[in-house]
Amino acid sequence: MFFHAETYSSKVHLYIPRLLLSKNKPEEWERQILEEHKALKATTENPQEAKIQYLDICRKWPFYGATFFAVEQLDQHNTVIQPKMYLGVNWEGIMLLSHPNKEVVKMFPYTDICSWSSSPAQFSIVVGGPTESPQSNVTYPFGTTQGKVISDVVQAYIDVLLKELRPEDDDVAAATDSAAQDETV
Repeated sequence: MFFHAETYSSKVHLYIPRLLLSKNKPEEWERQILEEHKALKATTENPQEAKIQYLDICRKWPFYGATFFAVEQLDQHNTVIQPKMYLGVNWEGIMLLSHPNKEVVKMFPYTDICSWSSSPAQFSIVVGGPTESPQSNVTYPFGTTQGKVISDVVQAYIDVLLKELRPEDDDVAAATDSAAQDETV
């Protein structure tokens, strides 16, 4: 078995992120982990079910599926105002994290992002709402050499989200294709 109580508390530092380790004593981490392990083991004997349960737990984490990029926060004149930050992109939107503690400073859900752009030295997002005037929108520019990659990751998430929002469009397109095939036969 993976967990052995007599040796686990001395190895807890191998399994718990360094930033979280000091929040509990090793014995408390051990107790929590063994308790969760016991609960998971009791609910599923099927390895496939266990994997699905594990992924369900991971999906609840705020950084699940995120890709992170080192950036510099710029002002509207491209002057660096925050030299070291991280930009995270996941299925919820774009998050800005502080350096070095990696705490979320700002979260930009996709529903608030009007547009984004990239260049070889920059990535920018424009945040606002459909009911707000363009003058009330705020542009957040970031210095980075990975602007194109960030833009591609954002676009990939947007494409997936739009596809999930419009599954009936796929059904209509399939029905239209099927009807068109029937007419040509």
